[in-house]
Amino acid sequence: IDSALEIEGDNPSYIKQKAVICFENKNPAESIKQFRKIKSNPDMPEIKLLLAETLINSDLNEDAINEAKSELNEILNGDYNQN
Repeated sequence: IDSALEIEGDNPSYIKQKAVICFENKNPAESIKQFRKIKSNPDMPEIKLLLAETLINSDLNEDAINEAKSELNEILNGDYNQN
């Protein structure tokens, strides 16, 4: 996936795949970083949920908890395209 990102670094599908791989490989910090890049993509409303899940499963601190709550509230309110 890194090779694909070198060619098309702004491709949201590749970024999503990298985020998922990082999550599965127990690298939540990098996963969160990648999900944040594409969380406003209108074609990928699931990213906010994946980001919230990653935040919840990371070493929770106050900021992570608040961000996860914010993402989940946006989903519940139907605000998929907000930053």
